[in-house]
Amino acid sequence: MIIFGTAGGSIQLGDAGVQLCPICREPTQHSLVLRYRYFHLYYFMGAVTSRQYLRVCHRCRNGAVIARKDLPSNIAQPDPIPFMRKYGLLVGGGIVLAGALLICFVLLTFAIK
Repeated sequence: MIIFGTAGGSIQLGDAGVQLCPICREPTQHSLVLRYRYFHLYYFMGAVTSRQYLRVCHRCRNGAVIARKDLPSNIAQPDPIPFMRKYGLLVGGGIVLAGALLICFVLLTFAIK
């Protein structure tokens, strides 16, 4: 049985300071948040399918999408998404390929004798 699906997550990136909220129409404290979606296979091998950077109001919890280039440089550089959610399918594919090559090598070794 193959278990696969999609899931999502969000990561607090830091403080965005006090800014005018378009919903509250008042200056309020804001945070920078990364929201992402990923495809997974057997719950641990994944690949990110989309990511959004948001500036979220602390009062009303509404967010405005911002471009990655508009983030402060100290926040934009490291990618905080967990490794296996980003590159898990590549790692899993590499393990399967290495296993298949090992099996072929063993079978060819016994077939030659």
